This record gives sequence, structure tokens and C-alpha cells, in this order.
Amino acid sequence: MSLYSTGTGRVSTGWMYGGMAVRMILEMRWHEQPDMAMMAFITPLEFEIRKRAWWLCFLFDTISSITAGRPSFVDPDEPMVDYPDDELWNSLDDDGFPTPSTPGYAAWVQQGKRGMLGITGTRVASPATGSPFTTLRMAQPSYNTLGQSLPSLYFCETAEMIVIFNRVVKYVRIHKSRRTQIGLIDDKLSTLDMQLKEFWGRLSDRARQEFQPTRFLPTGGVVEEEVLELCGNANLHLLFHSATILLHRPELTLQDFVWPTRASFDVCTHAANRIAIIAERMLAAAPLLSHFSPAVNFPLFEAGMVHLVNALVSSLIPPSPKANGQPGEPSAPTAEVMTRARRSVAVTLEALNRLRRYWASAEAYHASLSKAARENGILPV
Repeated sequence: MSLYSTGTGRVSTGWMYGGMAVRMILEMRWHEQPDMAMMAFITPLEFEIRKRAWWLCFLFDTISSITAGRPSFVDPDEPMVDYPDDELWNSLDDDGFPTPSTPGYAAWVQQGKRGMLGITGTRVASPATGSPFTTLRMAQPSYNTLGQSLPSLYFCETAEMIVIFNRVVKYVRIHKSRRTQIGLIDDKLSTLDMQLKEFWGRLSDRARQEFQPTRFLPTGGVVEEEVLELCGNANLHLLFHSATILLHRPELTLQDFVWPTRASFDVCTHAANRIAIIAERMLAAAPLLSHFSPAVNFPLFEAGMVHLVNALVSSLIPPSPKANGQPGEPSAPTAEVMTRARRSVAVTLEALNRLRRYWASAEAYHASLSKAARENGILPV
């Protein structure tokens, strides 16, 4: 109901339904790490489903709150259940057990040896110690892998990213007026910036690299397998780059715009460039963008606004400090920056144009960005 409402333009209603879903999960306590007694009664599949239900609700609560301009129902700093385990999910068979010779199977065995296996295996007392956790007789799984039909990619990383994203959104809303002062940096901003950098550094090489499809079809687009991987990878990268922009940018007023510092210009422009490049890749691989969730709408809009102010000759960029430490005069964007920015505005608008078939929030972002671009001469009237 939350997604349906968001897709039909009732973003406040979507936010409300998302909050109801969060409250239901809180009532069932699926957001909490289960104790040993509970683990004795659930399979790995059941535990993963509970985790994924919570993290999906958290994701869409965060996205709907920023789309609707409402507060999030979740405190990102409260203790929560573990992040989803993609390796385990992709190792599960149709009965909810890890398939032998898969990465998830080895982790499952180790959990069993620690007495955390529950009904996924049978505990046998050790003849020497009488301990019920020393020896383990595994339940016999089937070999029909669930992960082949419903693969999970980048869900763990996206869940971790959305926690930081939620913190950034809350910080911006609380400290927004103070942040718009020129060059102002506080401890909270520095802490969140460090969290983003540390998160990026912890990612695997596969997750950190932007996925580039290679198996294109003669009729256009790419094979389904690569579309699914691109969706997961793009969601992760778009959230990261939009959080970076949200944290470092000032208010994007289009008249007499001035970047607070050269560093904020560099950071936000780099992030917006990456989003535009990913958007081009999305359009080439899946021209209809039918696989993408409303979570990508806000990042595309944020990047589009950064490109829009960079495309205006009236915007100003602070210079890097001189050798003697004295500040120089602000400068307008170079011709190269402005040309690239104009092209990137068109790319983000085209992506939002495709997405507005499915999500009314994309329609609103597209209308706002295209109106600003036309009024400022970036697009023809």
C-alpha cells in the first residue's frame, strides 16, 4: 500500500502506510536480534525473511519520509537485527536450508557448532562431555537452490548504507539553517562524512565498483541477469552519492548561487557526475527502467540540481587557497564544467521521465527540475 500510494502521487499516504508497516514489525519484534530460545524454532530462511522484511521497511520509510518531507518512524541509532546475509540467501534451497558446497553452508555449520542452529539440524550430546553443542548431525537439505530463482545482490550493503543515509537526512533537517552559512563545518557533519568514507572503504571490490553490463540484446537492453545486478548495484551507489551531496551542499537556490567552499563544489560535483553516468548506464541497459524502485528518484533529482547550478554562469565557485594562504576571488564554472553539467541535466531528466510512468514522485521531481532548467535557459522553452 505504501508503494502503491507513492506510485499514484499520494506521498503522504505512502509515508503513513510505510509507518504502519514499521509499527507492525516493531510489534512482532522482527527488528530485534532473536535470542537463543527463538533461534531454536526458526530456519535460516525464516530468519532471513524476518531480517529482510525489517530492512525493506526501514529503506522505504527513509525514502518516503524524504519524499513526503516527513520525519522517519525509525531511529537509526537504536539497536537492530543483523543486516541481511546475501551469501546465505543465495545458498538456500526451497526448503530453507543451505545447499552443500556453497559459502552460506559453511557459515550455517559454524552457527550449528555454536548452538545457534535451531531446527535446521539435530543436536547430539557428546559422549565425552555431555554437551549438546559439541557434535552436530545435519538435516538433509534438498538441492533446489532458491537463490537461482530469487537472487539477492547488494542487499546487505544497501541496508548498511540506508542507516547512514537516514542519519544524514535527520542531520540536514535539524541543522539546515546553520549549515547554509558559508564554509560552516561542525563535528556532526565531520562524523557523518567519516562514516560515509569508512563504509565505502569496507565494501568489497565487487560492491564498490560500478557494475557495467556487457551482455546486450539485439533488440536493446541487456539480459535479465545483468539488469538485476545493475539494479542492486545502482541503488547502492545512488544512495551513497546522494547522501554525500545532501551532506555537503548548501541550499540550492538558483539566483546568485555560491558554493560554500571549493571542497563542497568538488565533492558534490563528483557525486553528481557519478549519478549521471550511472543513469546513462541504466537507460542503456534497461530503457524502460521498469525494474527500478522509487528509491532512485531522489538521488537523480539531487544530482540534477547540482548539475543545474553548475550549468549557470551566475553560480560561483570558491578558489583553492593561494600559496600565501590568502583566499582568491570566486570564479564562474568553466566552459567544460558548464557543458558537462548541461548534458547531465538532460540525462537525469530523461531518467526521471522514464520513471514517472511508474512513480508519481518521479513525476514531481521531473516537473520541478525541468521547470527550473527551462526558466534558467538550460533547456529550450
